[in-house]
Amino acid sequence: MWRLPEIAPKTGEMILADMGWPWPCLVCWNKSRNEWVYVTQQISFVDGQDDPYFENEYGKSSELKRWMPLPDLDT
Repeated sequence: MWRLPEIAPKTGEMILADMGWPWPCLVCWNKSRNEWVYVTQQISFVDGQDDPYFENEYGKSSELKRWMPLPDLDT
């Protein structure tokens, strides 16, 4: 269930977040930049083939629309 952005943890733990993309992103708070850092998937075309990769993006606190904790994978 999605939660309000005002209560998102800023302790460095990873969360799933809506940063305005059509899909949720893996994010955590970056204390040194005072921003969210999150992963986006990119794709380029190399030697005639798709070449997917990940990039870090940064977003202001106000860009976080909603969030949820990551599921517990220990079960």
